[in-house]
Amino acid sequence: MQTEQTRQLLLERTGIDFQKYQTETLRNAISGLISFPSSVTIYMVIYPIFVVILGGVAGVLAWKYLGAVFAVSFISMTVLLFPFLGFFSGLLLFSKKVVADVEDVFGASVGILTQVADDLTTVQDKINPEKLAAFSFADILKGINAVVVVPVLVRLISDKIPLVGGRIGALIGRFLQRCSSNSASATATTASTPAETTATNNPILAYSQKLVQFANSTNANIGKITASARSFVIAPMRVTVYIILGTCLLWTLLGYFAFV
Repeated sequence: MQTEQTRQLLLERTGIDFQKYQTETLRNAISGLISFPSSVTIYMVIYPIFVVILGGVAGVLAWKYLGAVFAVSFISMTVLLFPFLGFFSGLLLFSKKVVADVEDVFGASVGILTQVADDLTTVQDKINPEKLAAFSFADILKGINAVVVVPVLVRLISDKIPLVGGRIGALIGRFLQRCSSNSASATATTASTPAETTATNNPILAYSQKLVQFANSTNANIGKITASARSFVIAPMRVTVYIILGTCLLWTLLGYFAFV
């Protein structure tokens, strides 16, 4: 019901039915995000097991070509360190994927803003300039998420995850709404004021032009948010993986020179 009310409000203020922006491009962007369950299995279960098996194979080869004593040292390292290496490297890859997928979804929703800006100039006769000018750009972005992004997200998750998919989609949808609102509010003070009349005395064209500026600014803010996520979440995990790899290499070298 709330989605339909938002849709009607957008239609009244902008003259555009926002449901038409539920495109295949948007569905593809969201599909990457909802591959979450399979990504957890791949990166947090299969990948660590693969790393440990790889270490075991390396231990067998060490036994065959470098001697039993060194092989025992290498296998002990495999048992102790390779599970940690597999876990943290898998977590690193998984985190990078999630951040990239969220960035794609945000980028898709902000990209719709530029389509709205273009479409405004084609439906000028249906728009009340005063109502449109009083409608902030941040409100349009929130409307895009409510009418376009979240319904597609919920529908796709419901199709892929039986029974609880709708509830999970709603939770993720609220998270996306909050993130986009935070990003938009950082831009709102400079970009979401009512549009000024241009030299052609066309307030709708002025609004459209400033909407494009708002989209560009919001997109830059999204880039800053994801860059912060990479700095505070991904970078420490990358350092951890490097430390474990360095320890493995040092252990291997010490074992080689001591026993071979």
